Amino acid sequence: IGNGMSINLGCWYISVMLILFFILFPIAYKYQKTYNYYIAPILIILTLGLIGYHQVNITDPLARNYIFINGFYKGIIFINLGVIAYELCNYLKTKKLTKQKKICITIIESLIYLFLLLNMHYGIAGSYLIAILFLQPIFSIQRYFNN
Repeated sequence: IGNGMSINLGCWYISVMLILFFILFPIAYKYQKTYNYYIAPILIILTLGLIGYHQVNITDPLARNYIFINGFYKGIIFINLGVIAYELCNYLKTKKLTKQKKICITIIESLIYLFLLLNMHYGIAGSYLIAILFLQPIFSIQRYFNN
């Protein structure tokens, strides 16, 4: 499989995702926009600070360097990046793009897809950059539904 990893290595994410949704959903549901605009970015920044301070390697999600398995911290970051991407998509839906801008965005997103595919096999970039780049397909899907 890509980058020399076993086929079931990603299964940790399902359990982490369910636990984090169990914890975060009541907060997100109760505070909705406040969560999307303030709490999610703060959680990302605090988690990044925590993993930086304690030298947590989130690229090895099954290891345990601090309180939880490393994948738990990765899940907090990635789920909240998804929340931020959702809000950015809602904002971008309100914008009208010219034909030239749509063509430029399509070319850029095609290059990002190519990079992500190459990264799955060769492991070119780290987790943080890949998490940010995976936000891009969400923007393109929202753009096509908007038209």
